[in-house]
Amino acid sequence: MTEPTPEQLLRMGHAALGPPTSSQSDEQTRLAPPADPASEAPTVTSPHREGGIPSSVDGGPAGRPFGRYRLLDELGRGGMGVVWKAWDTQLRRIVALKMIRSAELADDREVERFLREARAAGRLRHPGIVPVHDVGVLDGQHYFTSDFVEGDSLERFRKRETLAPRRALSIVKAVAEALHYAHGEGIVHRDMKPANVLMDGKGHPFVTDFGLAKEVGPGTSGPTLSGEVLGTPAFMSPEQVGGRVREIGPASDQFSLGVTLYLLLTEVLPFIADALPALARAIAEDDPVPPTRWNPKVHPDAQTICLKALEKDPARRYASLAGWRWTGRWPVSRPPSTTPRSRSSRAARRPGAPGSRCSDSSIGPRRTRPRRRR
Repeated sequence: MTEPTPEQLLRMGHAALGPPTSSQSDEQTRLAPPADPASEAPTVTSPHREGGIPSSVDGGPAGRPFGRYRLLDELGRGGMGVVWKAWDTQLRRIVALKMIRSAELADDREVERFLREARAAGRLRHPGIVPVHDVGVLDGQHYFTSDFVEGDSLERFRKRETLAPRRALSIVKAVAEALHYAHGEGIVHRDMKPANVLMDGKGHPFVTDFGLAKEVGPGTSGPTLSGEVLGTPAFMSPEQVGGRVREIGPASDQFSLGVTLYLLLTEVLPFIADALPALARAIAEDDPVPPTRWNPKVHPDAQTICLKALEKDPARRYASLAGWRWTGRWPVSRPPSTTPRSRSSRAARRPGAPGSRCSDSSIGPRRTRPRRRR
């Protein structure tokens, strides 16, 4: 009789042992090396389409457990928070889950700011604002969930795709409508910038990140530290950079949106400087170069609205974002609320012109002449 080969003996041994028992499976699981979380995070394009995605026993996508959620992919990190793409096992859908980055090390102020964002966004129901669904604490980790917007921020969107003036106006119009609604509900964003606008796959903008939001109106208050400066410097209003907390309101968001519109129309920030103190002075004192100097395709009415929003005195801006009126292809400016400043104080200022302090310094690379769009 022929002696069996080692390979045959091995196969015979496996057949005799039979399928592994549950205890053996558990032991193998405990002894197995930990898996790389990144390798387990699938890419999900829609909560309704999960073909080819690793699934858990309940049919949902696999991921790191976090209460009723499974964390799939890290979407981004900010100064105090981290945002995950997550699967809600109860509602069976993809959501964005934000948690405090420092977890148990977070102080009361960080927790309050985090909860303020959740409360502010949670009370707003508008098609242009990302809604909040769930707020909670799990093992000392504060979190909240919101709609997952499949797309990119407006900041990345504008760098990837050159926006025609008409397209820039349509985006800002939608954002203005969302902010006007928030103001009507007593919420001031205070950190409006392209990075806090999400663009979905169809090109629709959604306002997000109410971490610095302030409640306005009788019996409400935001942070109360005297002279506290909050926001992103390049997009701050003069009252924000000046620490004039009592003056910060809806008009401050309007100024920041004016900076955003200026940037989308020209690809240049209206106020630029080498350092923060110089930038604060430019925002408080300098007149911006008219957008048509950078991009001649900008419609005069669009320029009027942009410069009106960038007035130094909040009282000289529009009474509300409802004043940003569009009809047909272009915005319509209406006197007297849209009457621009004198030509000598604004239109005469151009890149490199004598007396134009905003042309003396910059943040990062800067063009020395307007670049024409093709």
